[in-house]
Amino acid sequence: MKKLFTLLFAAAMLSGCYDDADLWDRVDDLVSRIKALEEQIATMNSEIKAIGDVVGILEEGKSIVEVEQIAEGIRITLDDGTHFVIENGSDGQNGISAPVIGVREHTDGIYYWTITTDGVEKWLPDSDIPVLRVTGRDGYTPTLGVDDEGYWTVDGDRIADGNGGFVKAFGQDGTDGTSLIADIDLSDEDCIVFVLANGTVLTLPVSNAYLRFDTTQPVTFIYYNSTRLIDLAMKNIEYAEILSAPEGWTAAISQADGYITVTAAPMGGKEEGVVTLVALDHNGNTLMAAHRVSIPDYTDPAGTFLLNEGNSYSQDGAIVWYDGHLNEYRDVYRNSNEGRSPGSILQDMFIADGKAYLVCQNGSDLGGDGQLLICDAKTMALIKAYNGLDFGGTVGTDGRPQHIVVANGKAFIQYADNMMEYNSAIRVFDLENGIPAQNDIDGTYGEFGTTGALKARMLYSRGKIIAPLAKGFVIIDSATEKVTKTVTFTGGVKDIVKGADGNLYIAVTGDYTIPGGYDGPYPAGCKIYCYSHNGEKIDEYDLPGTVTFSTSTAYPNIGMSASFNYPYLYFSPSTFSWTTYTGQDYISKFDYSTRKLDLEYATPQRYSVVYGYTGEHPFEDVLFVPGNPNYMASRLTVYDISDPDHPGVLKDYRYTDYTASPAGIYFAQSFSDGFIEK
Repeated sequence: MKKLFTLLFAAAMLSGCYDDADLWDRVDDLVSRIKALEEQIATMNSEIKAIGDVVGILEEGKSIVEVEQIAEGIRITLDDGTHFVIENGSDGQNGISAPVIGVREHTDGIYYWTITTDGVEKWLPDSDIPVLRVTGRDGYTPTLGVDDEGYWTVDGDRIADGNGGFVKAFGQDGTDGTSLIADIDLSDEDCIVFVLANGTVLTLPVSNAYLRFDTTQPVTFIYYNSTRLIDLAMKNIEYAEILSAPEGWTAAISQADGYITVTAAPMGGKEEGVVTLVALDHNGNTLMAAHRVSIPDYTDPAGTFLLNEGNSYSQDGAIVWYDGHLNEYRDVYRNSNEGRSPGSILQDMFIADGKAYLVCQNGSDLGGDGQLLICDAKTMALIKAYNGLDFGGTVGTDGRPQHIVVANGKAFIQYADNMMEYNSAIRVFDLENGIPAQNDIDGTYGEFGTTGALKARMLYSRGKIIAPLAKGFVIIDSATEKVTKTVTFTGGVKDIVKGADGNLYIAVTGDYTIPGGYDGPYPAGCKIYCYSHNGEKIDEYDLPGTVTFSTSTAYPNIGMSASFNYPYLYFSPSTFSWTTYTGQDYISKFDYSTRKLDLEYATPQRYSVVYGYTGEHPFEDVLFVPGNPNYMASRLTVYDISDPDHPGVLKDYRYTDYTASPAGIYFAQSFSDGFIEK
């Protein structure tokens, strides 16, 4: 509209009129007309959408359960719980004229969009045959506008006036009214009648009763042989009962309390289906409602895992899962394995070839299933468990597996040789024979925190294992099990991730010679490096002095993760003290495309220590940040990060039944072929 105003103002200046008062009167009138036109266009496009909604009710067989007159217009609520508002219309003014957009039912019983100009109605777009269907798979909603020269448009194309020209928005006497909905008749409580400006009459029935599942989710997940309540929304229902449920599932309705109880089939039974209800309303009419239920599929790429370590003194680890709608499912492993726990200090997971591999550092110390667990990835049911793994360390069989990658039918395990982590390395575990190799992979063994393999996640990407060392990283050919490249730094490596651009990003501390104990130190000069998969440096980024990474062997990584879609890295700068158990109270975000650091990007509200690996969802603008207030409880904050500068708390979870810290966030998508080959 600014360009339109400029053109018209320039025309006025060039017209030869030099009377200032007259000129400004004309400008004021023009401004008034432009404002009226903008308001009219907004109203008319709102009405076009409303007409589409009304036709959708007719063609899709939905029912109106409530009609309310509100300040903005009329609010219509449907039996599925959705609603829309038909805003109050407005009359034409200031000489503004408009074409009439409407709908009309064709001989096939389907409604199509029409346009009326100069009293002549045609099918849109300016056609003698129906083209644009209002609803259905090919449904479409046109948009009215005015171009820079003041002509009416539909979807950017000018509207013909029937005389070889186009319809002007200004300079005509116009019609008496511009509302596309001429009348709404609410006099009959059993129906609502819409009369459109083109003469079409749409009559919609209104029901005073409804029955529906009170959930916004398209499917409710329920564990094998487990029970879940699903809320109902009901109005004027005299009687309701379960009509059907999936084979092997059971369902019962509590009409007075407004919910149904659904119990899933036992393992091996039907995995999904529909629960259907039937009811009678107060007028004796029959109503039905249906909702899909399913056993969780943990290979769903939209799913998210939170691994909880447990506590080495009192409680085994546990797995929590979130479906694509952020619904939470606790005790995944226990529910799939007759109440058993995975093991003590659950540290890592990897999914490959339809199996999920879990690593528990202390294994069955507290009665859990073991150190290396192989599960069905879809159900998390245990297939095989290994415990007492002998890596040939200084204390015999006291090997402690910490991180894992599975490739080419082999498990590459980063381990420490005893509970106190004196030395560390990477060794191949033969999944067919169930035993570790006799020797470590050359170039990965050394003193923990100085030269050995770092206690941090390894990457599997493009057939290579990228594994962090205390002060460098190695690239291992997964087929030959040999190190093909070693990169070293003078500072300590804290994490390695793969960015959205497919490159490797490594967080490194300032230079140091001797690593710290439990509380630091924190040498200055932290960096982020960017490397190729061949081990060639692409770039390096100097982080400001406000960023500190600890050299403590007790806090070997910073929980760094990378966005799947944006040039973002997330990490928790190390200001943590085991002595006082304080610090790490925020997450930083680094944009490697702009080199911008947001030091305190997100601050969890109910815990002071960010703990474990973060993760940004692969398909939604959602960031998961785990934490731990006192090493005796696990927390998780989920952020909405659709606004890149101001994350908002979406959900704040608290796990009172899980003591000790979370290990971190995992996405099934991270193990997909598409991401691995990226």
